[in-house]
Amino acid sequence: MIYNINNEFLKCFGLEDYTEIYHKFKKSVYPAIERIKGQELWQISECEAFSLFATVFIIKPRIIIETGVGAGLSSLSILSALENGRLISIDPLISYGNPPRKDFGFLVPDYLRKNWNIRRGLSRDIMPKLLDEIGFIDIFLHDSEHSYDNMYFELKTTYSHMKNGIIFVDNYNWNNAAIDFAIEMNLKLLDVCDDMCAILIH
Repeated sequence: MIYNINNEFLKCFGLEDYTEIYHKFKKSVYPAIERIKGQELWQISECEAFSLFATVFIIKPRIIIETGVGAGLSSLSILSALENGRLISIDPLISYGNPPRKDFGFLVPDYLRKNWNIRRGLSRDIMPKLLDEIGFIDIFLHDSEHSYDNMYFELKTTYSHMKNGIIFVDNYNWNNAAIDFAIEMNLKLLDVCDDMCAILIH
């Protein structure tokens, strides 16, 4: 495997060879990674970006929600692999990163934005009503405020709107919210790579 991704997580998809997916990722997402290399824009790692891309490419989700966009590397990774689904991103829409700061979502090109719906604001204010409108979702990515209370709120709120799917949590080791949530709900939590984990919903 090209990246140091947890084998137990990879086994969830039953694929032995990720070469095709890797080449698609290198063509569609890697140029953006090269573009911001050396900058501190609070972006996810290359390994985490590939993990999101591969997951979306394989399971072909209908609805994905993410909280926290920043420069847009996670959004780009998801949208590049998305076929007929939709990505909904919740964010205060502010510039991100250490100086010089960049515009929100600037890594996502115009041609990918047709499947991208952006909701401005905080997840606590937006998610309950949004999820009631949508019904059920397939993938959720937490990458917004990493306080225990906010993280736990997002996971608990999302869980009630998932039948089968995956919850990704970036920077999950900043506090115990993801671990406590998985234990409480009797769900399997797997390290993915770096400081991202996946919680499997069945």
